[in-house]
Amino acid sequence: MIDRKLLEWVTDAASNDYEDLKMITEQVLEWAAEKSAPMTAALVGPAVAEAVKQGYLQAFTYSQAKQTFEPCDYRADQADKLYFYATKKGKATLT
Repeated sequence: MIDRKLLEWVTDAASNDYEDLKMITEQVLEWAAEKSAPMTAALVGPAVAEAVKQGYLQAFTYSQAKQTFEPCDYRADQADKLYFYATKKGKATLT
């Protein structure tokens, strides 16, 4: 089971812009360090997957041809090639 705070952090990290897994991980690790919360990069990927599953984040690919982000299904084996953005439901959990 994924910690509620971690779900909030991964959602918050992608609440203002499309973010890739690397940027989400860096932001979550920074926030965890500020709060002296135990955290490792290995915990972030599963939390992002859970946030997508719960409808807090949407996964996207970036189309070079169209110069736009396009919604897609989340696949763990492709997570490092995807971008994420908080959904309306996800943003509502942050307020």
